[in-house]
Amino acid sequence: MDDLGIKARCESFERNGPIALTVSGISLKLADHRFLFVNSHLAAHTKRVSARLANIIKIKAELNLDTFLPKDDPRNEEEDIADRFDSVFWCGDRKFYLMDFAENSQL
Repeated sequence: MDDLGIKARCESFERNGPIALTVSGISLKLADHRFLFVNSHLAAHTKRVSARLANIIKIKAELNLDTFLPKDDPRNEEEDIADRFDSVFWCGDRKFYLMDFAENSQL
């Protein structure tokens, strides 16, 4: 694939504990554009927004994918892996739901 200007790497991991976490990540370089694809299944239940936000931080910290950046590119120093790519697509069950508060006034 390299002769077409296409490079790809993938990783997946699961973490068990108080918050189970399933993640898959793919980094892709197509010509000079770098893509990051993340698929995750975040913490469940409506009241666990802070747990889901913690999941996202943990995923970004533990995801170890090739960015295909030159060694001297300053984006290599970015703490957030998403900032090292040109486009990021985050898919999966993130469990951030839209709610109609008018219909659910007891919330």
